[in-house]
Amino acid sequence: MCGILGTIGYKISTEQFTHQLNKIQHRGPDGYGVWKNEEGSVQLGHRRLAIIDTDSRSNQPMTFDNRYHIVFNGEIYNYIELREELQKKGVQFVTASDTEVLLKLMILDGPAALSRLNGMWAFAIYDALEQTLFISRDRLGKKPLYYIHKGEQFAFASEMKSLYACLDEFVYDQEFIRYAVTNPFDNERKPETLVKNIFKFPAGCYGTYKKGKLEIDRYYFPEQLLHQTPAHKNFDEAVEQFRELFESSCKLRMRSDVPVGSALSGGIDSGFVVSTLGKMGYGKSGDYTALVASFPGSELDETDAALQVAAHAGVNAEKVVVQTDLHPDQILKAVYDFEEIYLTAPITFFQSYSGFRKKGIVVTLDGHGGDELFGGYPFDMDKKLKDDFPNIFKMRNTLNTIQNMYGRNEETQMNEVLPYFKGELLQTIKKKNPLSLFEKEKYYRDQLFHSTFKGILPTLLRNYDKYSMHAGVEVRMPFLDYRIVAFAFTLPNAYRVRNGFSKAIVREAAKGIVPQAILQTKLKSGWNSPMGEWLGGVWKEWLLDELHSTAFSNCDLIDTNQLQQQAEAFYNSGSHEHVHGQQLWLQLQPYLIEKANKAFALS
Repeated sequence: MCGILGTIGYKISTEQFTHQLNKIQHRGPDGYGVWKNEEGSVQLGHRRLAIIDTDSRSNQPMTFDNRYHIVFNGEIYNYIELREELQKKGVQFVTASDTEVLLKLMILDGPAALSRLNGMWAFAIYDALEQTLFISRDRLGKKPLYYIHKGEQFAFASEMKSLYACLDEFVYDQEFIRYAVTNPFDNERKPETLVKNIFKFPAGCYGTYKKGKLEIDRYYFPEQLLHQTPAHKNFDEAVEQFRELFESSCKLRMRSDVPVGSALSGGIDSGFVVSTLGKMGYGKSGDYTALVASFPGSELDETDAALQVAAHAGVNAEKVVVQTDLHPDQILKAVYDFEEIYLTAPITFFQSYSGFRKKGIVVTLDGHGGDELFGGYPFDMDKKLKDDFPNIFKMRNTLNTIQNMYGRNEETQMNEVLPYFKGELLQTIKKKNPLSLFEKEKYYRDQLFHSTFKGILPTLLRNYDKYSMHAGVEVRMPFLDYRIVAFAFTLPNAYRVRNGFSKAIVREAAKGIVPQAILQTKLKSGWNSPMGEWLGGVWKEWLLDELHSTAFSNCDLIDTNQLQQQAEAFYNSGSHEHVHGQQLWLQLQPYLIEKANKAFALS
């Protein structure tokens, strides 16, 4: 929705503060606002992406009673219902925005109100009378919030680049950088960032800052989801409950005063989103569009399958062609804009969402979260083998499913299962606890919990916020409605993995609206940048120039000799495989980030 910035205790002119705010202008191209107290010691800034009540009356920072001042990034999807509840209590409104609903709800109910919100958010409310700042981030961390806290000074922002001027000195956190390169899917849960003294505010939490003291408390306790009592008695009931929840989630997320679409690949999750909305009647009158990113000539291109889904759903589809022939400065600028370490270049996604925006789409409903919640990754499914043991036939079926997801369509033989069986048997013997054979399912569920709350999903949420907001597009995620997240952790393994297929409950719920050919696909692929093809082709000359530059030789964030050897092996192989291209790009990131910041942030 927007970009936010705030400072307390800094001696910053309004001009300098606005300059820092405008570093995230891309997040809010529709206007900006700044508020400061009389002393100038507190400043709040907001770059607006107008989606709900686009009138200027809903601009931010928004003030109530000349006391409370809010800057808010995100959307509260159930704001209409919350507004009606507040009106019954005598609360009056002067806008039609979710921001005003959020502000007045928080004033009335305080932190207890957070559990009633269905949405995504990072917001700050300053109470000028109490001289207290209240900040919060949504349950899963869909919206980012970075901060600096040093003594009597506190600053926060939607992106790190707006905070660099608040640092006493700009120093990279080399320990965290090494960890991020080694663990690209497992570092977002850590409070540290690439830059020392800039921290990530934790998801599912709220904080209060007053007189130099920051207190952070949790309002969302995801571990409680592991101890729920299922409301469904069998698979069919669970499918029906999931379908109803998903339709409700989609309908809520269609609330918008600007055009809405969906990023559509050839996969099940985005296909289910588009097909569900098509079934509900969206798209019939031009109020909803499927958007397809096309990679002509690439093995990662899924245009044909995506167009098939859109046609089947009766939804208009628009193609956006991703260009790869870029000037080196464009690659470096993309690294600066992205700010983070990851194993694919952000350019594919920047171009895709920029293309969506050029076609008039400001909001997209995308399929993120389905894999983490319902078991779409083969590397997560490895843990199911521990739940299956000692039933060797269950173990065989799970291995079949995993192999199918990697593209192998041959039946797993019993002799292939035996090493896994023996491995689990040895683990059981070492435990000296034969009763562990009769434990309830836990390993696969716990792995999915990790992927959802600590591993890959927080990383992807961070990434897609940056990809989309770079173009001034807001991504909404129907799979990640908090009600669906809770529901997912009531499911037994058999509802996720069934008859050789992953995400069984999603496939069953999608029957009849998603083409059968899509639902029968077992191979796991994802929307990605073809790094092997790019680094081995159109980017080769640029990369080799970088590896032989003085700046590269002088970079102390990486092992330059090791990276040069890795690049040499990549080019000598001649295969330019996608996974090897990803690893090469990942290892190169610290150097590129350092160079990009020197060029765009620190110059």
